[in-house]
Amino acid sequence: MTENLLGKILFGVLFTFVLPFAAILWAIASDRLILLPAVQSDYVGIFLIILGFLIMLVGSITLSFYGKGLPMSPFPPAKFVYQGIYKLIPHPIYVGASFFSLGLSLYFGSASGIWLVSPILIMGLVAYVIGFEKHGLIKRFPNNTFCSLISLPNQSNDAPTLWNKISVYVLVLIPWFLLYQILDYLGSPSEYIPINISFTLQLSLSSITENFFLLSIPITILSPLVARTKADLKEFAVSGLFGTAFGYYLMIMNDSSYLTFPSFHIIWTAISLLTIASLFPKAKLIWLLIGILVALSCIIAGQETMPDVFAGLIVTLFVKKRQFIWKKIQRNTEQFANSWKEWDFGSIRILNHGFYGALVPFFAVVLVGTMIGEEHMFAISIVSISTMVCSALWAQFIEGSEKLLRPFGFYGGVLGTFLGCLVASIFFNVNFLLIAAATCVVAPLAQAVGRLRCLIQGCCHGAPCKPTQGIRYFHERSRVVKLAAWKGKFVYPAPLYSILANMIYGAFLVKMWINGTPISMLMGLSFIFSGLSRFVEESYRGEPQTPILWKLRLYQWISVIFIFIGAFFTTISSPLSKSDFELSLTIVAFALFSGLVALFFGGVDFPKSNKRFSRLV
Repeated sequence: MTENLLGKILFGVLFTFVLPFAAILWAIASDRLILLPAVQSDYVGIFLIILGFLIMLVGSITLSFYGKGLPMSPFPPAKFVYQGIYKLIPHPIYVGASFFSLGLSLYFGSASGIWLVSPILIMGLVAYVIGFEKHGLIKRFPNNTFCSLISLPNQSNDAPTLWNKISVYVLVLIPWFLLYQILDYLGSPSEYIPINISFTLQLSLSSITENFFLLSIPITILSPLVARTKADLKEFAVSGLFGTAFGYYLMIMNDSSYLTFPSFHIIWTAISLLTIASLFPKAKLIWLLIGILVALSCIIAGQETMPDVFAGLIVTLFVKKRQFIWKKIQRNTEQFANSWKEWDFGSIRILNHGFYGALVPFFAVVLVGTMIGEEHMFAISIVSISTMVCSALWAQFIEGSEKLLRPFGFYGGVLGTFLGCLVASIFFNVNFLLIAAATCVVAPLAQAVGRLRCLIQGCCHGAPCKPTQGIRYFHERSRVVKLAAWKGKFVYPAPLYSILANMIYGAFLVKMWINGTPISMLMGLSFIFSGLSRFVEESYRGEPQTPILWKLRLYQWISVIFIFIGAFFTTISSPLSKSDFELSLTIVAFALFSGLVALFFGGVDFPKSNKRFSRLV
């Protein structure tokens, strides 16, 4: 009882005083390093501050009164709360905190508050809900089916309610519009040359084409209102969310056609017309004709280019085929996960997953070498070897066992990387921040490749799940079969989640490196994104050897530490990154050497020997 009370006090102090104060200090310390413009508004800032505070206050009182407990997720109330403000919106305390943070940032005109602290805070709250709170609610209330009024409709053939339709505007269309305004505020490139077809130039002044171009707006706005079933409305909403995420990601990654590549006029028109066509299938030809006219009018009026329009169509196709694509990925992932092969050469055995592990240092050394120059290749090699050695030592101390034999740990590799960077900076005349930042930028892409080894070996595997959500392992060598004893059972494809997350934010970091960003900021963002994604991923993993401390898995605690380390790095002044990429045979040779070392460590063993570390299986 005393330990529980102490935990509640510490949690309350942490979330009520320590974290808000730390966020304010973070915004102040990092403000001078943000290259994006500040935004200041007294009225909007005060409004959001008051609104956020009231939502947090009402949410806390409601949770305490109806839930018979304090608003502390590690020490949750005894009852599930669906009354009051919780009937309207889910997680009102976190929603209020997000508004409050944005309000403070706007009122004080903090560039860091708007572009760094508040977005990371919001992503952190989302990660906390998905990676911890959601799993706790499912365990405590397994039969709960309650949904707040502001939430996406369920998959049913019932007629959508007014609140279902309002939810689509609040959760999908309005956020898309606000994000568009934010990107528009940041400005567009001064040089922009549209690509037009010559025969359309004579039609550019036609009011008819202008009307068809503008038709995309009412089509999108009215589509949620005409949906006949909740299933149709949900499909529109989910397609819109995926289209928004995918579309804006491509916009950020592309500089040639700002705010037009891909064309959101096409994305939203296509999604809306497909929704309407499902309601009125006999008029499909008419909807198709309207879509073509809208696309042509975008080009004719000079609003978008042909590549913009085609990119919008590709995004729409990806969004509408997302379930088919995901099922295909799941099937291929399961097949790949069971592709274990080994070859014996006398007393030596080579395992096929070792080749994927060897690709990690190979690509990492190639990319880092091209980023900072071949004159630093000896330093980069030291970092590579240190990473491999420390990852092995970490796994032995944290997860080591006779069954694991020769395991490797990601976080040990991180420690080894920084130790290697420190040694390299002392003995090889290379700037510590430069080599560390380049390594941090490359790390997520290298880890994405390394997860292929995890899939075959069976490490980093997921917990049991529904058949529609997971993959199965059958090979006797796999850790899922050998250690967890889950042969043939569906488990979450956790390595696949890691691959996708690392590829997404890894490519973003590379883009920022190319654009010229303070290298310490890149290091900080790499740590923050890694911590956020790993916190969520870890909640779906099921390795039996991972310790659980105070209701969180060990690596979730380390993920939280990573976020704080990343925040610290974003406050350090540093030079801008340079995009002088140059590949040479010297870089490739060093990369091959690092890959061969990794292949020996992770793919070659001696099955006839009984010595420690002699065997991998």
